Amino acid sequence: MLNTFQPYNLDLLGVRLPEILIDVNEKTKLGLDKNASNLDYLKLLCHQGFKKKVLSKKIQSKDAQKYADRCKHELQTFAKLNLVDYVLLVHDVLSWCD
Repeated sequence: MLNTFQPYNLDLLGVRLPEILIDVNEKTKLGLDKNASNLDYLKLLCHQGFKKKVLSKKIQSKDAQKYADRCKHELQTFAKLNLVDYVLLVHDVLSWCD
């Protein structure tokens, strides 16, 4: 009996990330439609942060397009990999810590 081994197959379902539900009041407060997606919400957060960095000169205006293109690429990647809710979760935790 000790020499018998039967493998156990554990069906892995991949990474399971929580779904983030954004309150309708939060969306409308930021000027988004109440039916806006989480990606729309994330894009708005990125746009606001980007604008703030340009205005505060943390991003030079001559480099702004390069940063904007990179941000657009990152957002597309998050959407493609289904990571938008994860990024929003991390944003929420970091905002709470701040």
